[in-house]
Amino acid sequence: MTHAYHFVARALPTLTPLKDRDACADLWHRLQKRFPKIAACVFMPNHLHILLFVDHPARARWDLGVELRAWTQRFQPKLNIWSAIPEPRKVPDFHHLKRQIRYVHLNPCRAGLAADPLQWEWSTHRDIAGCAIDVWPDLPMLAKTYGAPLPQLGRVMHQHISSDPSVATTGTPMIRTPRNGEPISADMTFILLACAVARREPMILQRGKLRDLTVQTAHQLGLNPEPAKLRISKKSWNRAVQRCPDQTAIKTVLRILADPRCRGLPQ
Repeated sequence: MTHAYHFVARALPTLTPLKDRDACADLWHRLQKRFPKIAACVFMPNHLHILLFVDHPARARWDLGVELRAWTQRFQPKLNIWSAIPEPRKVPDFHHLKRQIRYVHLNPCRAGLAADPLQWEWSTHRDIAGCAIDVWPDLPMLAKTYGAPLPQLGRVMHQHISSDPSVATTGTPMIRTPRNGEPISADMTFILLACAVARREPMILQRGKLRDLTVQTAHQLGLNPEPAKLRISKKSWNRAVQRCPDQTAIKTVLRILADPRCRGLPQ
């Protein structure tokens, strides 16, 4: 039977391996591929929390170690970075699961690294708030946990999580989707950053979805073509504009651009 388990992986004392954005992006995608059903995850500079829905926690603990070792081999091959992963804690019911999700998402705020859970890029709080294109948490399971319909889940969870003394006792406003035609002040650098944050990718404009999304968002906002700023040709810019845009992805980027809490990378 599938249950939720709380896993923690900590770096050795004095090490902060999760301060580099490209390294975080790589590990995030590794774990998302390995563990598709989760309730919450957060990367802190020296440790990570992940709430998994799994049938075999011992196997999941082993798999987490495999991914951390593979990641270390790529980014810090000469270092021993991680402490032994402790036994995960089983979450007995929905009430305790809500408390654990809140604890995970509030880690950056309680550590004084963010004023709002929406400010922290490497947290699934952004997924449930609509700031991530490839949403990781199991939303139907979270809707069942919170007793909320899927369309209201993000708002319900954000209110529950942000109404903490480390943030604001009455909670903070939920992120919103800008109205059609609403002016958004953003230059090409901000747009690229917002697209990379939405996709949780390094800011490298290789051929592919990140480049197309950046160009199409800039085009939708009415910015003048600036291929030189993205180090691409005018021909590549025009091709990206002509491709069928992913409007759902563009709306996600616009949410990030419109809300100051989501624009920066506080870590």
